[in-house]
Amino acid sequence: MSETREYYSRSEEHGDVFIAEEVLEMIAGAAALEVDGVSGLTGATAAEQFLGRKKLSKGISILWESDNITIDVSIQIKYGVIVPEVAKKVQEAIIANVEGWGQGAKYSTFAGADNPLTVFTNPEVTDGSVCIVVKESYGNAFMPYIVDHYSTVYEIDYRYWKGNLVDFARQVGATDIIFANNIGMVRSSYLVGLLDKIVP
Repeated sequence: MSETREYYSRSEEHGDVFIAEEVLEMIAGAAALEVDGVSGLTGATAAEQFLGRKKLSKGISILWESDNITIDVSIQIKYGVIVPEVAKKVQEAIIANVEGWGQGAKYSTFAGADNPLTVFTNPEVTDGSVCIVVKESYGNAFMPYIVDHYSTVYEIDYRYWKGNLVDFARQVGATDIIFANNIGMVRSSYLVGLLDKIVP
C-alpha cells in the first residue's frame, strides 16, 4: 500500500538524513534536464524552463511504497534522437543523482552550494546591517544562524571568489566580517594562499 509523506529519510554514518519531497523532485528534474536529447520537462512553460525553481519539479511525481521511491518524469525529447536510449540515460541520471545526493550535498544544504558570491537578504531585519561571511564548505552550516541577524549577508567562498575583501566591504557598507572555516584549512598552504589573495 502506498503512503503519502513530504520527506524521504535514510540513515547515514553521522545520523539520519531527511530530504523533502520537493527537493527530490528538483534533483530528479535537474538530472533529467542535463541528459543530452532532453529538451524540457512536460508541464513547465518555456519561461519556467529558464527561470525559477518551478522548472525543476513540473512534470515530476514521487510515490513512496515502504522504503522504495518511484519517480515519474514527463520529458520532452528533441527531434531525431533515439527515444529508448534517451529514456535509459534519464533513468540512470536520476538514480545516480538521487542516491548520491546525501554524500555530495551535505555541505551545501544550508547555503545552496559553494558559489564565489551569494547574497542573502532578510526582510525581517530592517536596520540596514550588512555582514560578509568568508568561508569554505564547512562554513555553510553557520549561514542559517548568521542570516537571522542582518539585513544583508554576502557569503564569499574564498576558494572561488576573485576580489579585494577590504574594497568589497567598503563598497557594500559591511559592519561585520566573519571567517567561518574548518580549522584544518590552516594546514593547507594552498588554501591559506587563496585567502591571502583576497585580503591584501
